[in-house]
Amino acid sequence: MSFKLPAWSRPLQTSRSFGADESGAVAVIFGLMAFVIFGFTGAGIDTTLWLQARRVTIDAMEAGALAGLREYQENGDKAKAEQLALANYRGNTIKRMALASDNIRFELVDTGSTIKMVSKGSAQYLPAFLPLLGVDALPVVKMNGTENPEAELAVGQNSGTSLEIALMLDITGSMNDPDGSGSTKLAAMKVAAKKLIDIVIWDDQSKFTSKVALVPFSEGVNLGNTRASLVRIAGTPTSTAVRDHNNNNRTWRLTPNCVVERTDTNKYTDVSYATSKFVPLYTTNGTCPTASPVMPLDSDKTALKNSIDTYTGGGLTAGQIGTAWAWYTLSPNFNALWGNAKHNARAYADLSLKNEKGRPILSKYAVLMTDGAYNTQYCNSTSGSLRYIGMPDRNSQHSQRGNCTSPNGSSNTQALAQCTEMKKKGITVFTVGFRVGTSEKNLLTSCATSPENYYDAKDGNALTAAFTDIAYKLVPPFVSH
Repeated sequence: MSFKLPAWSRPLQTSRSFGADESGAVAVIFGLMAFVIFGFTGAGIDTTLWLQARRVTIDAMEAGALAGLREYQENGDKAKAEQLALANYRGNTIKRMALASDNIRFELVDTGSTIKMVSKGSAQYLPAFLPLLGVDALPVVKMNGTENPEAELAVGQNSGTSLEIALMLDITGSMNDPDGSGSTKLAAMKVAAKKLIDIVIWDDQSKFTSKVALVPFSEGVNLGNTRASLVRIAGTPTSTAVRDHNNNNRTWRLTPNCVVERTDTNKYTDVSYATSKFVPLYTTNGTCPTASPVMPLDSDKTALKNSIDTYTGGGLTAGQIGTAWAWYTLSPNFNALWGNAKHNARAYADLSLKNEKGRPILSKYAVLMTDGAYNTQYCNSTSGSLRYIGMPDRNSQHSQRGNCTSPNGSSNTQALAQCTEMKKKGITVFTVGFRVGTSEKNLLTSCATSPENYYDAKDGNALTAAFTDIAYKLVPPFVSH
């Protein structure tokens, strides 16, 4: 057993022994290392919090810019859109950690060809530990503004979603009437439709496409001789004798290029024309009142606008037929009719697919425009001897009405049923009434996807404004930097 002397009785250390004692140096080194470790740990915490703040801030800036731009699309109020963008941004950053500064704001910029909601300003994160290393603040977004998101609506530019749009355009005789703005309804409609085409069809079709179909209508639709022969009931005679509404004998002649309704159980569906055929249109002279043909989906702006320029007004208003064929141009079940893959409508299933931004890769729209009551219906016949029923008209076309007592269904009933079924497929419906009455407004409002999708155009200028507003709603805003 050994015994240790008490400290007071031990011999004094010499200066040499003090120099050889290294026990204090370890503590100093540990202290220095702890400072470095603590600094780097703190820096790691600060960096993590800064990255979180940066992500929340940029996401909120994007959301604010999109919300503000959508508000501008809806109401056209610049100040309100900017206020909403800022309110949305602040709402999305409530739970973000406190920042040293945040002066983010939003400004709407409309160049005529592009509308942008631009986020401006900067924000800085105040670190807790990095000041020990000489870093007093970290910019959440670059101070020079190069990282600030912009929500953009660009005319003629790819928006990240493929679009298929059917335009039903009224070219009946009443479209030759004044438009209330110093022109005719027909001329105003041409301007409005071409403006929409310029907005929704972009130049780069390599990844996402935008296509428009044109469906001019009056008493029927003009498909051209070849397509009409493919869809109409087989074996129809070139002429037939049926008494007119005055009970006088009259010869009616087949119009080779026009068709009207389906009368079987598929008349409110988009079942292929190979399965369910259409009744042809007969007139006293064999000429279709709808002079211009349907143009299937196409991305050729020039061809589309040239087609619109050929429109002339004539005939009565069979809106149910225009509605049906607007649907058929968007239906993949009718692709074989058009004869070229560039005109094909994509599958309805694609409407539920999303792109990398979470937006639909495809949207289908029908824009239905008319200037009056749907006043033309047909006999319930599958024999090919379909005739006009004695409906009221305004264009002295009594000679064009056959004498039959079994209608295929009123224009309004058929049009509304077709709108209902079209919407079930995922097609968004917009409707435009051009100087129409109360009953027509009610029908068009019911036909639209929502009441907000109905536009009541009082004159030609309002019609252009309506088509322009619809066009910007069809082109989704997208975020750019």
